[in-house]
Amino acid sequence: MYALSFPWLNTGEITFLKEHIKPCIDILKEKDSIVIIPMFREDSIEDITSEALHIKGLYDKMLLDS
Repeated sequence: MYALSFPWLNTGEITFLKEHIKPCIDILKEKDSIVIIPMFREDSIEDITSEALHIKGLYDKMLLDS
């Protein structure tokens, strides 16, 4: 099993890079790998992922503060 983590990507960056990232993710998913893409909005990556996990932290704090 492999693990790959991307740097923090905002929604614009993931939209711009998605066509380049998807082939890499597909290959890694075939190898039962874990791919980590830290970001605020899960809907930005739902078409290239099989599962998204919400990690409690800064995002929750920002929601509570708004």
